[in-house]
Amino acid sequence: MGFLKKTVVTLFIVLFIVSIFKDLTVGTLNGVQQTEEQSDNLSESHKPSQKAPQQDQTAYQAIEVEVRPGDTVLSIIEEINRAEAVLAIDSIVTDFQKLNPGTDPQQIQPGETYLFPLYVSEE
Repeated sequence: MGFLKKTVVTLFIVLFIVSIFKDLTVGTLNGVQQTEEQSDNLSESHKPSQKAPQQDQTAYQAIEVEVRPGDTVLSIIEEINRAEAVLAIDSIVTDFQKLNPGTDPQQIQPGETYLFPLYVSEE
């Protein structure tokens, strides 16, 4: 009976480690779905204040957003895009850096305004 318990515990530990690895490498933005009601509850500071089409080949527009305490680049982009675009985290960070040259995405400051990509679906 001891062998069975050790096997089950080892299996759960391996599954837990694989789950963490996948979350860190792939991210969680791919599976996020918001309802229309949730998207209407965006805070006023995350509502678009300025749109400027980009001349790049990527399909996004720039939106100026004021950062609140606790916000991250990914959380803001997830909120303003309402999970319509499924993109890799690397692409999101690269687009943010293109819109805000010289700004480290991990060092955004509350109260400051930055340009964030609003991804448009090509329909």
